[in-house]
Amino acid sequence: MLKGLDVKLIYWGKDNAYEADKYARPFEERILKGDPTVDILTYNKNNPYEIARRKRLSDHEYEFSPYPDPMEVGSDRLKRYLELTADTPGMEFLFNEVKLTAIEQKEVALFSVKGVKQMPFDNDALDERIEYITNEQFANPNDPYPIVIPKKFIVKSLNIKTNRFVFYGTWINACAMNKTVATYLQESGLRGFDLLPVEKRKGQCVDNHFFLHIPNLMPPAFQDCTREEGIEDECKYLGIKGCASYTKEAVEQALDFNYSREAVGPTYCMGEIVVSKQFVELYKEKKLRDMKIQPIFTIGSDLYNEYIEQYMAFEKMIKEYHPNNKIVVL
Repeated sequence: MLKGLDVKLIYWGKDNAYEADKYARPFEERILKGDPTVDILTYNKNNPYEIARRKRLSDHEYEFSPYPDPMEVGSDRLKRYLELTADTPGMEFLFNEVKLTAIEQKEVALFSVKGVKQMPFDNDALDERIEYITNEQFANPNDPYPIVIPKKFIVKSLNIKTNRFVFYGTWINACAMNKTVATYLQESGLRGFDLLPVEKRKGQCVDNHFFLHIPNLMPPAFQDCTREEGIEDECKYLGIKGCASYTKEAVEQALDFNYSREAVGPTYCMGEIVVSKQFVELYKEKKLRDMKIQPIFTIGSDLYNEYIEQYMAFEKMIKEYHPNNKIVVL
């Protein structure tokens, strides 16, 4: 039995700060009855359905999330929240976490990883990253949804603490580490990666820091209701609104490090990083940090069937309460 599936509710403001406030206020008034200038808003502390917080992401974006967040699919709390927010414009929904028991964890052979720690935002570095990724060649140019595999990790400066990974975050789905973590990987016997120098913007290398280069692509994930086609900045993408799933043959043939052919989000055609159970065991054994690890399912398994059942139940609830909003790839 799948332990649980959690989702987050996201509210994106429109165009500018004034518009964002204009669109946000009806949502706040209906759900929170609170002061729109504070970070944590509570309507009724004794009612867990009506406790939430707002986080300003930028001058024109807000994120609203339950407090504590996220909420489990199938819970009365999530249903109540959807009822209260019904038809609120500008809301999106994303799957935050699939929770597995220890026994279920052992049944999973592949996992996806995302960064918890991301590079500090830097306009000059961002411009260079965008130029770099725009000039990169696709790893699979003949596919209808081509993917770019990062070949460099360019920074202004970098100093990663022991046992941590750092991800680019914006635009590029790639990670770096210091020499200690690099040594763990080199001695592990894991396959499917190279360790390349981290580069500074002026061409020098950052001492004792390495970029995890992954040259391998998974085959296409199984085509089910979690897949989404789209286009962003002239880049066609195919994304997964939750967890990817593969055939048994694809799982067995995967290396320890891979990129998916499905985008991590609608940004510059970057695939999801797919790793083996052996890497996850090393990650836990060495007490490494700053990766969010989620399962990848094998088609036909009980876990996959339970996951899809819960996903479809949530999708049905969105169509009922939020016919004009959607589940997103993020």
